[in-house]
Amino acid sequence: VYRLDYLSFYMGIPAYVFFAYSVFPEEVNRYFTHAYTIIFIILSFFVIILPMEIFTRTLIIAQVLSLVGILYVTSAFIRAYWNRREGAIYTILGCIVFYITCTNDILYAQGVINTGYLLSIGFLFLIFSQSLLLSHRY
Repeated sequence: VYRLDYLSFYMGIPAYVFFAYSVFPEEVNRYFTHAYTIIFIILSFFVIILPMEIFTRTLIIAQVLSLVGILYVTSAFIRAYWNRREGAIYTILGCIVFYITCTNDILYAQGVINTGYLLSIGFLFLIFSQSLLLSHRY
């Protein structure tokens, strides 16, 4: 069960970066997207292969990298807005809410704050904002 929890986190963030690349390929760097995904695939192999006492130590690395990826995608969405890409405002709003809830969950998991897990709410808002983006495009 722990392995699936880690794997869903480790592969969810690169999937989001790939989605950002597919929506705004001019603003999201292809090489960053591929390198970022390779790093998380390596971390996922650690989860599959190594015992729990060892692979759980990779969580802080993945959390820091997820913040880097989310900040990068947020900056790409802001560039898309500046470049007047259709629906970019929806992605910015969804990304900001998702980023705040993701940061909350990381700080809560590390014991820094005592708020509870909110990522599911942020993810729901993100999905809604992306559906608005896609509905305006198509």
